[in-house]
Amino acid sequence: MKATYSDNSTRTITSGFTTSGFSSDSPGTKTVTVNYQGKTAKFEVTVKAKSDSNTPKVVATTVNGKPGSLVQVKIMLEKNPGIASLKLLVTLDPQLTAESVVYNESIGGMFMQPQTMKSPLILNWFNGAADLKEANPLFATLNIRISGSAKTGSTLPITISYEQNNVYNIREEDVYLEVVNGGVKVAEYMSGDMNGDNVVDNKDLTRLFQYLSSYSGADLAVSGDVNKDGKVDNKDLTRLFQYLSGWQVQIY
Repeated sequence: MKATYSDNSTRTITSGFTTSGFSSDSPGTKTVTVNYQGKTAKFEVTVKAKSDSNTPKVVATTVNGKPGSLVQVKIMLEKNPGIASLKLLVTLDPQLTAESVVYNESIGGMFMQPQTMKSPLILNWFNGAADLKEANPLFATLNIRISGSAKTGSTLPITISYEQNNVYNIREEDVYLEVVNGGVKVAEYMSGDMNGDNVVDNKDLTRLFQYLSSYSGADLAVSGDVNKDGKVDNKDLTRLFQYLSGWQVQIY
């Protein structure tokens, strides 16, 4: 522990202090209180549950995008055991700017749009009547602009955090979610941008369909092999359609 005195000098302390508030018996955010010579300081630590295939997770996807382009990063819920409240803070790299947040309204409940698109974004959802156990794991889609000065080859992080008391079920029991952070890989191409307009949308689905149907002039600006199996065929059309429909799939 480092102590800072009134004259701004510092000293590393290895004994003579007490701590309270920490327990590793259960996952979640713990507030640790340190007492030393009548002075008190508090800080938070996160205890993670042992991860396995059944651990509930909140996931930010990782996508490719060109400098200056608009990309879509999805916030997903995996192995959701049932929640009635979810409040997330999503922090973006300084070279990323959020333009809009689109919630998956099919899950019901009440959503609150962030008052500002400045990082960190606050994503807030609540349902006072029932737990959410949605088969579709999509929670929200973030439309994010990459800075035109972003360096090709870099990865710009997107991190998720939450306070444990804001994630709970209808019985007001806290629900622990493992966090899987995402990001944007700055590349010379944008996965799925078939028509080269720096946006991945249904126009790209149309372009790929036309290409696969041998339409004249229906050239692809990027590789159509979005499922990365070495071929461009209707399986790629299916993968891109699933991606645009909010399925938890990756495109390349």
